[in-house]
Amino acid sequence: TTVNTRPARYPNWYSRIAMESGEQIELLDYKEQKEDSAEPEAEEDLQSGDQSKDGSKPSNNVALGKELTLINMVGYIAGGIIGSGIFITPKLILSRTNSFGLSLIVWIIGGVIAFTGALCYCELGTFLKKSGGELTYIREAFSFKRKKPWLGFLGSLLGFLFVWASTFVIRSSALAVISLACARYLCRPFYIDCDVPVYIVKLLALAVITVLAIMNSYSVKLSAQVMTVLSFLKLVACAFIVILAIAQLAITRCVPDDIHNPFEGTTHSPVDVSLALYGVLWAYDGWNTLNYAVEETKNVEKNLPRALLIGVPIVTICYLFINVSFFVVLSYDQILSADAVALIFGNEVLGKAGLVVIPLIVSLSTFGAANGSLFVGSRLVHAAAREGLLPDMFSGIHNTFKTPMPAIIFQVLISAVLVAIGNIESLIDSFGATTWLFYGLAIAGLIIMRFTHKEPRPYKVFIGLPIFMVLAAVLLVVLPLLSEPVPSLTAFGVILLGIPVYIFVVMETPWRFRPKVFDKISVVMSELTNSLLNTQSSQ
Repeated sequence: TTVNTRPARYPNWYSRIAMESGEQIELLDYKEQKEDSAEPEAEEDLQSGDQSKDGSKPSNNVALGKELTLINMVGYIAGGIIGSGIFITPKLILSRTNSFGLSLIVWIIGGVIAFTGALCYCELGTFLKKSGGELTYIREAFSFKRKKPWLGFLGSLLGFLFVWASTFVIRSSALAVISLACARYLCRPFYIDCDVPVYIVKLLALAVITVLAIMNSYSVKLSAQVMTVLSFLKLVACAFIVILAIAQLAITRCVPDDIHNPFEGTTHSPVDVSLALYGVLWAYDGWNTLNYAVEETKNVEKNLPRALLIGVPIVTICYLFINVSFFVVLSYDQILSADAVALIFGNEVLGKAGLVVIPLIVSLSTFGAANGSLFVGSRLVHAAAREGLLPDMFSGIHNTFKTPMPAIIFQVLISAVLVAIGNIESLIDSFGATTWLFYGLAIAGLIIMRFTHKEPRPYKVFIGLPIFMVLAAVLLVVLPLLSEPVPSLTAFGVILLGIPVYIFVVMETPWRFRPKVFDKISVVMSELTNSLLNTQSSQ
């Protein structure tokens, strides 16, 4: 039996203010939300017609399982951040900074920004204990339902635009790109002297996505354990690269001449430095992974801050050591001429064997990053469907495995289509600025909620940190507009297209243009999905 847990009189969560009997009913109020979760809703369900076929009250207490421990969470942070970026972006950073010294400084600054952002997200995640990440924070902070009821739609609109951009482009494209990178490096040992055929890369990428989908659908605990093991192996691989550099240095007893004057030729252009920082932050992306799984975390008030405070610094230290390892082995010209710095490093240190060992290390790293990307993307789809921004069929939770199986399948299908299409790396680059737009909005929401939601917080950061992050986000959004305006404006234009979709299709207004047959189709598809996948719509 399909259970629709949203009352019929409030068909969507974004109807923030409902009028009944002349009184205002504020939906999703923080205090009421906690109280409502502990109170039975039989009377409301009967009024709304949410009954099972035999007339009894349906069992709608299905929820995501709390399986993530502190070790699992640290694994998701380290495994979600460390992907292919650290093995590819050193060339981009060095080409922008023109010196080893400034390049390392930019990597340190990127680590500080990621760490500061993680601190801000600690407060958000422990205060609003609901999965969905930026969607949850943006729509709650910008609804202004307490002071300005007529502005209640703003948070819903911004939340929908985030879902619009992330679900269909950013997250799906990221999973596709990472899977393609994983497949490309897995094939490299078998094609040392020639290029890997494109069709083989795509087929293997689809296989990688399929394996991840099965694993994540079967068990959150299994996925977390695999992520923990992969993260440990990634750290071992990073240590292996550092040891190779030390051994090479001990054997040759010399370093490239460029290392003796690390700041020689340093750029003086603020734009170049900012663009280098932009590339570094792409390598650090993933520090917000755990905020999409708050509801699946054990003892979230303690473990979320601990995991972020442990995971992000570990990644920062690894990144610095790997960059230094590259710099003491490879010259400035070698790095700039390399398509993948790690491959040149492996060839320089291990010879032909390096062309086998290093690709395996990178493929291992990217597989873990792809797992983290699917984990985040599927939780966003689930949260958006549960809150009425996507069809209800994607809000289901498997009755046995307690995983958001329909959301996982939906995310995988979109990514598989993008893998088949190919040539989507430029699309990811174009939407990079929009990612920081939503990061900035979420952290600005933290500042707003200090005044609109004055309830005690389990974890609270110094107000200067979110202010700093908002300013950094503004800088990271504006700079691409100045340096490469066409791709950035195109990305923002695609996001703005979501506004009429929200107004005329999603938002509950008299002028909404959505035939009633759409709602009937949605109900049928939800029943069919729940029946086929043994899932139940979640609250």
